[in-house]
Amino acid sequence: MKIFDQRPSAIEEFAKYASYLIPHKLELGSNQQTIEYFSSLFEVNFLFFKIKFFFFLFLRKKKIIFMHFGHLRQDNENEQIDKLMIDTWKLFQKQLSTAADFVAQQTLIIKERLRETFEVKY
Repeated sequence: MKIFDQRPSAIEEFAKYASYLIPHKLELGSNQQTIEYFSSLFEVNFLFFKIKFFFFLFLRKKKIIFMHFGHLRQDNENEQIDKLMIDTWKLFQKQLSTAADFVAQQTLIIKERLRETFEVKY
């Protein structure tokens, strides 16, 4: 993501910068589906542990089992990972959008500069 923080002014650097943008824009939909898939997995995992915990409480109340479910703390960790993943994805989307705006704006400027250079020389 650091590549999108740059703002190249030279034509060669700008061309490289724009070339990095294209594959990411093309894969945006696929990446969005992957993020949603992982987010759903975290949600299913969270619900599974909640159901498991309530089942454990039910069995405990019926005095069928007397064990401790200490690994349920994993829910908090999964929620944090899910939140971090979604926050990172949103940041990436914002940087990608900003980079796309920059490329669109700079493309017009560079085209004009090249046209002026061509007209002066020929």
